[in-house]
Amino acid sequence: MLNQFRSRKAFERATKQAGDGEIVCGTLVDDRPVYFVMSSDASDAEVRAKAFELRNKRLMNKFEKVFLEIAESTQGSV
Repeated sequence: MLNQFRSRKAFERATKQAGDGEIVCGTLVDDRPVYFVMSSDASDAEVRAKAFELRNKRLMNKFEKVFLEIAESTQGSV
């Protein structure tokens, strides 16, 4: 119950930070939701990259980007 309250408050804070043309996105960090604001015209790849950065406290390296591109390109072929 306390975790839900904290999550809701964090979402409300992020929503208040979001301006016109921005959206609230979220990811899990250590099983806790973390919300962040992105431009509404940000691509899915940009949102995923920001979520990765928040979860791992670093940018995605070249090899991880290549593996992600491979996974996305083969997603519908199974």
